[in-house]
Amino acid sequence: MFILKRGRTYYYNKRIGCRILRLSLRTSALQIVRKRAAKLFLITNYYRSRNMDYSRIMSLALEEAERMHSELLTDHLSSESSSNMYLYGVWRG
Repeated sequence: MFILKRGRTYYYNKRIGCRILRLSLRTSALQIVRKRAAKLFLITNYYRSRNMDYSRIMSLALEEAERMHSELLTDHLSSESSSNMYLYGVWRG
């Protein structure tokens, strides 16, 4: 697929016209990398089919990459918080 690894970080890497769109996937977990790259692939293809220019595709893809990262962090922190509440007897649910 369109995955590039530099050091411990993976990037989504795709040619759009004569330019290259490269976005950090902000993780070294291969399972997460594959999901994020697949989603970005679908999104960038959709935007290209709508004849958007590179700068617009770049900005929308970057927003999506940041949203995916924030969503993962939120899920991780909420599950960690719930398990800590349970461990310390705070969880009543």
